[in-house]
Amino acid sequence: MLSGGARRPIRRWVVSGIFSSTCLVAWAADYVPAHNPGAREALRDVSFQPGITHVGGNYRFTDRHYLLEGATRAERLGTQALFVYLTSNFRAEYPDPGTGLWPRQDPVSMVNLIQTRPYQMLLSMPFKTFVLTGFSFVDADNDFESLAPGWEQRVENECFELAKYLLKTYSGQGKTFILKNHETDWHSTTRTNPDGSFPEINEQEADVIRKWFAARQRGVNRARAWARTERPPIQGVAVYHAAEVNLVVEAGEGRQRVLNLVIGRMRRPDPEPDMVSYSAHDSVTTVPPEEAFDSVTKALQSIDQFAPDPLGLKRKRIFISEFGLYENDPEAGGGGDPVQRTQEVLRAAEGFGLPYAFHWEIFDNECRDPLDPSGERWVGDIGPEGVAIGLGERRRPSNRHCRGLWLIRPDGSAGGALRPLLDRWNPSCPLHGVGDLNCDGTIDQRDADLLADMISGRVPSQLDADLNGDGRVDIRDVTVITTNRTNR
Repeated sequence: MLSGGARRPIRRWVVSGIFSSTCLVAWAADYVPAHNPGAREALRDVSFQPGITHVGGNYRFTDRHYLLEGATRAERLGTQALFVYLTSNFRAEYPDPGTGLWPRQDPVSMVNLIQTRPYQMLLSMPFKTFVLTGFSFVDADNDFESLAPGWEQRVENECFELAKYLLKTYSGQGKTFILKNHETDWHSTTRTNPDGSFPEINEQEADVIRKWFAARQRGVNRARAWARTERPPIQGVAVYHAAEVNLVVEAGEGRQRVLNLVIGRMRRPDPEPDMVSYSAHDSVTTVPPEEAFDSVTKALQSIDQFAPDPLGLKRKRIFISEFGLYENDPEAGGGGDPVQRTQEVLRAAEGFGLPYAFHWEIFDNECRDPLDPSGERWVGDIGPEGVAIGLGERRRPSNRHCRGLWLIRPDGSAGGALRPLLDRWNPSCPLHGVGDLNCDGTIDQRDADLLADMISGRVPSQLDADLNGDGRVDIRDVTVITTNRTNR
């Protein structure tokens, strides 16, 4: 994730080599090909949903597989939409502290990776929407200028195999899978301006990206054609392709960016991308909180102007894939009230008619380790600073070591953006409550088990588990759960 106008070297990005086969798979009542009006109706009926991103965070609280720990926390908060990554760097982005769930031999494609046990467990969880940022393992290119010969067919094939697998495996399950690429504008050129600013792309660079988007779209189209011939019929899932942009404000000002020079000029016979995802940091973090609504709305208007609409999805063809708040870093756009800023972003997305907006992210991925001379990022492992917590001699950053891209802070407390999100996910579940600690609408044994884990120290107290208000989280709080049990 990048913000503002800064461009970082590829090695510093959360996920590198993100330039290849990606696609978007979304729920529908019945599988329908791209030209069928039912595909339009399926996405149009989706009510606006905020979601959470989970990838590469610099801390965790349990000894579970990291992919599943973050997903479980997101589920407890009540979101129905989760955004994770499919990347060859999966072992680093989602560490396994000893559960043995990752395979010994590395997968060789996106479809191989999603068939591993951690992803299978993830996709069996009760989320309705999964956003998967993926890239082709066959190339894993770092820029569009070094694509290997024959890349178009390989990109198309890998996207086809992944889309085909998702269509077949999750037919009838009512889930949404969104596969997309990563912030195309940052990857659009390797050139730099003498003053350090990010240069506009030229027509030659734009042409390569158009071919790249078209190759992914052809893979999705092939999967649609395959699904039409299957018996029993593929149901409950439809396939779309999404292209991501992130310098939308500049495109709206007339600078040559991916939105206007690439996506806005896609022409048949090359297939146009079905949807556009927007990493919205350029419109969210560059203005005061009270101006976020107008800033985001203006950016969405620019996307609506340039984005094709081959399926007739109207504004449902656009979604916000990232917005984040730097609570501890005002210079990066973290000033002002995080609650207000989040509310304004959500209000703009919903008011414009988008299906989704995803918060970056549940655990901050830009913490800085004071023991790391480079100051690049947190390189220690988990655990309170200098203190073991039963998971080995591991460390966890304190809140002050992080930039504030979080919903849950390293000390287990709620980040400022969580309140307005929780109001939408679980409006009846406050941050302090009467026992529904996992915010699932029921006070039961699962809440008692979670409280027991907090009391024993296996997990830190999350949000406000001091149910009786005496300033401590201890055995006395169990009485509140027992008294207020929904089913006795």
